[in-house]
Amino acid sequence: MGYASKYPERVERLVLASTLARFADEQRLAMEAEMERRVGEFWYADARAALAAEEAGSFASDQELSELVMRQLPLFFATYGQREVEYVDTLRAEVVNADALRLWDTEIQGTFDLRDSLARISAATLVMTGQDDFITGPLCAEEVASLVAGAKCVIIPQSGHMVFVEARDRFRLEVSDFLLGSGGGISSGP
Repeated sequence: MGYASKYPERVERLVLASTLARFADEQRLAMEAEMERRVGEFWYADARAALAAEEAGSFASDQELSELVMRQLPLFFATYGQREVEYVDTLRAEVVNADALRLWDTEIQGTFDLRDSLARISAATLVMTGQDDFITGPLCAEEVASLVAGAKCVIIPQSGHMVFVEARDRFRLEVSDFLLGSGGGISSGP
């Protein structure tokens, strides 16, 4: 979003999937509500504890942070079933950069706000998220789409933050149609 708003002449089409323009109280409340919807899941308490530890900076290395992230990942899905578990297993070798996340948590998260720059985006824009995305859900997608002239907003049902895993065929179709088509309008649902 930052690049497309700074160099609008360089971007013809823009796909913004599972993202946000800011992280303020409104987004935090939506995040909390979506997480609470999962309270009955067997993994919930551990995932919430791992998220709290990550947000508090309770990690000393990339490896410790990576372990916290692995414990949080069930929150990133609308339903945490076998296919999602298998996808998460593919991420086990990935190492998260602790310094980058610490910078986000301590210096950037509370102050970043791209809303004023979004009006400068001139590219045809597709904004997509999962209906059950706990981080960058419909509230975030609709805000971004409302600030980019002519943006198409797609909310995919029964999907969380990992919409490209949970609804891969729909995700692929939306992106392909957008890149090959006109890219305008707003849609929601199946």
